[in-house]
Amino acid sequence: MDLTDDTPLPMLRDELQFLEGATDGDGQAGFLIFDPVRHRYFRIGLQGAQVLGAWGSGTAGKLIAQLKQKGLSFGLADIDALVRFVTANNLIVGGRGMAEQLVGRNLQAKKSLFTMGLHSYLFFKIPLVRPQRFLDEMFPYIAWLGSRAAMRTILFLTLIGVFLAGQQLDVFFRTFADFANWQGVVLLGVTLVFLKSAHELGHAFVATRYKCQVPVMGVAFMVLFPMLYSDVSDAWRLKNRRQRLMIDGAGMMVEMALGGIALFLWALVPDGPFRTVCFFVATTGWVMSLAINLSPFMRFDGYHLLADGLGIHNLQSRGFAIGRWQLRKLLFGLGEEPPEQFSQRLHRILVAYAWGTWVYRFFLFLGIALLVYFMFFKLLGIFLFVVEIIWFIGLPIFNEMGQWWQRRGEIAKQRRAWVTFSIFGLFLALMFLPLGQSVNVPAVLVAAKEARFHAPVVSQVDEVRVVPGQRVRAGEVLVRLSSPLHREARQRAQLKLVLVDKRLARGGADLEERALRAVLLREAAGLRGELSGLENKVGELVLRATMDGVVSEVAPGLQAGLWVSPELRLVHVVATDAGFSAHGLAAETSVDRLQKGNTGVFISENAGPVKLEVRIDRIGLGNSEGPELVYLASQNGGPVAMDQSADGQRRPANAVYPVLFKVTGSQMSGWLHEQRGTVVVQASAQSIAGRFFRNMVSVLLREAGF
Repeated sequence: MDLTDDTPLPMLRDELQFLEGATDGDGQAGFLIFDPVRHRYFRIGLQGAQVLGAWGSGTAGKLIAQLKQKGLSFGLADIDALVRFVTANNLIVGGRGMAEQLVGRNLQAKKSLFTMGLHSYLFFKIPLVRPQRFLDEMFPYIAWLGSRAAMRTILFLTLIGVFLAGQQLDVFFRTFADFANWQGVVLLGVTLVFLKSAHELGHAFVATRYKCQVPVMGVAFMVLFPMLYSDVSDAWRLKNRRQRLMIDGAGMMVEMALGGIALFLWALVPDGPFRTVCFFVATTGWVMSLAINLSPFMRFDGYHLLADGLGIHNLQSRGFAIGRWQLRKLLFGLGEEPPEQFSQRLHRILVAYAWGTWVYRFFLFLGIALLVYFMFFKLLGIFLFVVEIIWFIGLPIFNEMGQWWQRRGEIAKQRRAWVTFSIFGLFLALMFLPLGQSVNVPAVLVAAKEARFHAPVVSQVDEVRVVPGQRVRAGEVLVRLSSPLHREARQRAQLKLVLVDKRLARGGADLEERALRAVLLREAAGLRGELSGLENKVGELVLRATMDGVVSEVAPGLQAGLWVSPELRLVHVVATDAGFSAHGLAAETSVDRLQKGNTGVFISENAGPVKLEVRIDRIGLGNSEGPELVYLASQNGGPVAMDQSADGQRRPANAVYPVLFKVTGSQMSGWLHEQRGTVVVQASAQSIAGRFFRNMVSVLLREAGF
């Protein structure tokens, strides 16, 4: 209902306290409304304080008239805004109609239970203690820690600790290994609890020093990760900016002081759990604290330090309002007045803070959404992931674009807006126009027909008859090998056969001799078979070309007298008249753009500017088992990341598909062994947006496997 002159003003609650607050960064006076029941502070400006000072006038019209008598000019819109403020924050006494308002609020709260439950896992607080009595009793005993003498002593001990630790740096950094077991992890957890408790007590004791109340201390959970907190909102009472800054930074100063003392103690105490604790406090503890708390983009210590340093209360909401105004001015050239007037320097700081916070929180909330996805079982994880993206990233963008839509008439009149629309149109064209008519496929060039020669057993080289580049014919000897085991086995078999033949030559006529002769004949036949097998094995030690071709490679250092194992490739022969082919691995995101018959060029990574014309001969549908797995693996210097399974087999870390390219060009001079490189092949054009969409669908399909 709109406010009129006859509208009665709601009564303010009697227990509310009106206090003079600190001045803003631009020097304007500020005032506070303190609600002792909820221990909450509300900051208002000079005009708000002037209106509330004459609030008991009865009606809005009388209030305006009374203010006018004091030389103050206010309208119904100003009074209406203040009425809405005190009503929304429950600062009024329940009168006529208040029951209906409370019922409405309860209904609204019930409607938001789903939202509250949905996001309570993201951040919620559990109050644990009311520490004020403890703080008051303990403060006289610890007050000396804030003296200059104490701080100088801590600084002196820190410098000594740095000097002593520098004398034994190798021992100092080896202390990291003490955390590599479950006892170290438990010790680390206990130390963290101690440090964070000291951090919060630092805030609380400094607040107590400046006569501020600390009504509660407890633990807050951010994505189920616990963090201690202390309520020092009573610092709003302080007019002295330095005192507020001291409260804001007290926690970090305590941790840094503990770090300096711990470094000094580490150099003195013997090895053991306490020394490990000192190491953690002196290194990781305070560094982690500074890294987290100094950032002003989340509402930790850094945010309050920036707000009090600039003298701007409610920094986030006011900074965001300025940031949105500046964004609209930049994009559309709107001539609206800024939400608040600040100096040029302060205005720029607020804009930088707002825009920086938006970028930071975009990636933070994206990371939180991914964390939530992986924390819960898949179905719930997907649901919560989508909710986080929509609620924390999509909804703020949608709300701002709604404001643009409401101002569409005014925006359309601005020249700056049309420049923005033109740039945005070019961006959309770049995103959605089909571009990129080629695909790079990592590949390895191999001969279509080749032969690799290895020693059948551990052998000694007797003779090497070929050199790289030499032409050979089928059956030509390449390498002669010998094996002492084969030689000794053949000599033993020959000797046994001679002895058996001699016994057979003596013969005999009686029954016993005839029976023995049959046994000897079988033994002789077995020995001749064994000798034949040994002769074949000896023959296998003579490596002969299996086809006409060219020797592309001879094992480095291969010469007579060298012992070789079966794993070593001794000679590689390729048949150049059979042609070459390239075996590639196409990424999942680009394989659907390839078709059989598409042409391209193979570019070797180490053969200079020579290019070979190729054509797609086959596109595989499953995992590759070809030579490309070995040559293109990242473990061998290739571009394709590979994972090794428990059975020792290598598999691509990401989905890839084998593609076989036939070489169609004639520039084959000097290509005698495998060449790793890239095939640049023709492909159907695809837009950047289409590529992104395909990647997204691919990830969703992969992750949706329950």
